[in-house]
Amino acid sequence: MGYLLRHPNAQDTLEGISEWWILEETIIQKYSEVQEALGKLVGLGLILEKRVPNAGVFYCLNKKKRKQIQKIAEQECNLGER
Repeated sequence: MGYLLRHPNAQDTLEGISEWWILEETIIQKYSEVQEALGKLVGLGLILEKRVPNAGVFYCLNKKKRKQIQKIAEQECNLGER
């Protein structure tokens, strides 16, 4: 329904709705989750935030904390295997 509210003239087939409309809804929902996660990672100093004039904000690995990040990634991987 959110898609139709944003695009009131939209119409599509079952296949188009499944592929494109649902994709847009998923992206919108995930955007806030990613934004929250980035905020936490920046707050922990694991990810660096770089503001570039006329281009926005870019995020990158804090190379000084690479070993700490590697340990976290390995722990998450091990949890996923259980």
